[in-house]
Amino acid sequence: MNKRNIFYLICFFVFVISVEVSSQESLPDWKNPQIFELNKLEPRAHFFPYESQELAVANNKSASKWFKSLNGNWKFKWSESPSQRPSEFYKPYFDFNSWQNIVVPESWKPQGFRPITGPPENIVNQDSTYIPEDHYPLGSYLKTFILPNDWLNRKVYIYFGSVRSAFYIWLNGEKVGYSQGSKLPAEFEITKYLKAGENVLALEVYQWSDGSLLEDRNLWEYSGIDREVYIYARPNLQIQDFFATVDFTGNYKDGVLNIEIDANNLNYRKETLNMEIYLQRGRKFYSKKHKFMLEGKRRLDYQFLVPEATHWSAENPALFSLIINLKDALGNIQESISTYIGFRKIEIKNGQLNLNGKAIYLKGIDRHEHSPDYNNSRESMLKDIELLKKANINAVRNSYYPNDPLWYELCDEYGLYVIDEANIELDELIIDPSNKTNQTLKKAHLDRTIRMVERDKNFTSIIIWSLVNNDGGANNFLNNYSWIKLRDKSRPVQNEQLGKNSFADIAAPINPSIDEIIKHATENPSQPLIISEYINSTENIIEQMGNYWTAIDKHKTLQGGFINSWADGNTGIVNANRSLKPAYAAVKKGYQNIEILAFDPRTGQIRLKNNYSFTDLNDFLISWNIKSEGKIILYGNLPKESIPAQSSKLIRLEMSTLKLKPGQEYFLNVTLSTREKSGLIPSGFEMAQVQLKFPS
Repeated sequence: MNKRNIFYLICFFVFVISVEVSSQESLPDWKNPQIFELNKLEPRAHFFPYESQELAVANNKSASKWFKSLNGNWKFKWSESPSQRPSEFYKPYFDFNSWQNIVVPESWKPQGFRPITGPPENIVNQDSTYIPEDHYPLGSYLKTFILPNDWLNRKVYIYFGSVRSAFYIWLNGEKVGYSQGSKLPAEFEITKYLKAGENVLALEVYQWSDGSLLEDRNLWEYSGIDREVYIYARPNLQIQDFFATVDFTGNYKDGVLNIEIDANNLNYRKETLNMEIYLQRGRKFYSKKHKFMLEGKRRLDYQFLVPEATHWSAENPALFSLIINLKDALGNIQESISTYIGFRKIEIKNGQLNLNGKAIYLKGIDRHEHSPDYNNSRESMLKDIELLKKANINAVRNSYYPNDPLWYELCDEYGLYVIDEANIELDELIIDPSNKTNQTLKKAHLDRTIRMVERDKNFTSIIIWSLVNNDGGANNFLNNYSWIKLRDKSRPVQNEQLGKNSFADIAAPINPSIDEIIKHATENPSQPLIISEYINSTENIIEQMGNYWTAIDKHKTLQGGFINSWADGNTGIVNANRSLKPAYAAVKKGYQNIEILAFDPRTGQIRLKNNYSFTDLNDFLISWNIKSEGKIILYGNLPKESIPAQSSKLIRLEMSTLKLKPGQEYFLNVTLSTREKSGLIPSGFEMAQVQLKFPS
């Protein structure tokens, strides 16, 4: 090719690129895949900065002088399209008294505001650019609030826990910014827009945007402000972020806690500051104090050595309290934050997912944030955790998006393994990694992944990051995977493709056949496989579970899976109000943690297998009885003795008085019940029951 042809070819590509860029620049933000935020703050870990250590320990935001909730009634106007919206509603003195009230947080559909059940074909077919604007619903929100005078001397921020799907924000008639991507926070600094006394906050929320291409389609019809909203004020000396990671030395005996803290001085001068860090569990108490100079931003690293640190697991969720205080040169607390940290180490060793040096098996379920009270209250979350734990479920996949931060705090406290999944859902319409839509959404892909990891990085219960629900866009996932592995080396990453690939530590297929998972285990002995979704029908659920777990038990790299699903319509094992379906009892039995490997009625001996990963069966009361013709004819309790996790033991039942009658059927029943209250499970609660028929 001569130089002139090369020159023309370069000119052609420059022209094509310029046309593409020009066409995107002419789009509104909510149709432009290259724009997903304007003036939004950088993502950070979930925490609230308090003005005292006492308030930080109590961790009740409403008790802080510098917190103001904006939950409750807002004024609201629904519009079918942008052309029909009240375009100047955010301006001062706009009369909104005739507007209806809407409750925040909650989507507008459950409150009766003109639900549209589905978007037009253009967005379904992966192209938001050409959606006709006469079918593009949005909601206009207005809220007034009074700002205390002393807040004007501080930096003030606004926090939105989640807004679906995209929104603009104005304060007192001034545009603050734009955000899209639901199920994760959006924060803005609003200091310069505030005034003493009454302030008017305006939001314009679009039901769909180009970001909808990446989100769970089951929720496309649920739009609005669906998590909490509040403003908060901070001093100029701030704890901007922190990241706590755990390791072990001495064969998982002694714990190591590494903490990186990002401090920020907004006073535009160098100052002497003091950092205090306290770590405590019971009588174990550790502290560090550090004096340093700060001008602008700085990252500080600290390490704690904790001899014989109590391990965290879903079976024993032991937590240490962590307090971080930032003080000025005079020793006055500027900010105090608190959280809880569990000592647990996640590794992949010899083709298996390990926790604290032991292989674990995930007896999981897929859970949406569906709740009978819609606003995902603390009470509804606790009810879910109680029912999950009682059903021997030890793991939850947050399908298909990051959950409310409170959910992770409760999983940390009560013990559930969590798969945290990015708010990215793709399907068969995006399978070619080179197609235009895929490449256009590359930045949005990464942004959603970054914001998930940064917000949730300090939650102990999260043991795996999930890149996506429904696979697609290989190049994008390689990009996301690479970023995660640089930022967080303490957790593995899963993806749904079977077979070895360059962007997953764990294979996590959706609805694979038993033959497919066995094939993977045979051909990929160094990569664990954990099924993202299996058993989509509650019919014959015991048989289905049995077939899968027979294969799992035979292949060490197969380490469990997640039943689809918890409370999702016909496939859920509980109803929306959390009443139990028959499938709930079936799952509880399928996931129970004891087996009888052998039984000899002549000697009364049984071999009892403990399938817990860490818990000794001496923590439970083991009872037995023998039934014939529906009546208990003999019973007893086993003495309290050790049967360590993942081991079995030969035990003799006192059956010497049993007289078997010819022609009658006899059944041995063994039950496992809690000796003491454990978390949300009361004492005396039956966790498992095994029945064996006497041999003829």
